[in-house]
Amino acid sequence: MLVRVRGDSMSPTLVHGDRVLVSRVYHSQTLSRGEIVVLRRDESALLPSGIAASVRWRVAVEAVTVDFIKRLVALPGDPVPLSVRPAVNGASVVPAGLVVVLGDNIKSADSRSWGFVPAADVLGVVRAKVS
Repeated sequence: MLVRVRGDSMSPTLVHGDRVLVSRVYHSQTLSRGEIVVLRRDESALLPSGIAASVRWRVAVEAVTVDFIKRLVALPGDPVPLSVRPAVNGASVVPAGLVVVLGDNIKSADSRSWGFVPAADVLGVVRAKVS
């Protein structure tokens, strides 16, 4: 599938407006550290806990999903990067079924604020940038 990059979380590797060719990931497929992946995340999981607890907000975002492009940096059994540990209550190893993703831009919203991401949320792997 062809995906258009929105935002600068993967800058300088990918910038707003770039188009990338993405191959779908099937759950039996092995992911590799360093790959750039497309994630589908439930937006309510990304809200601060105080807002997510609000019934009004929960109803507003309950069915909303958002796609993100991030770099896969840790797989189950890998050490948790130090920059991510505060978001995962100090865990030192990535648990089964979860991954750690980071944007190449230090200002990216990613596992440094979200914590672990379910591996099942990975939809595809970026294979090439399309001109």
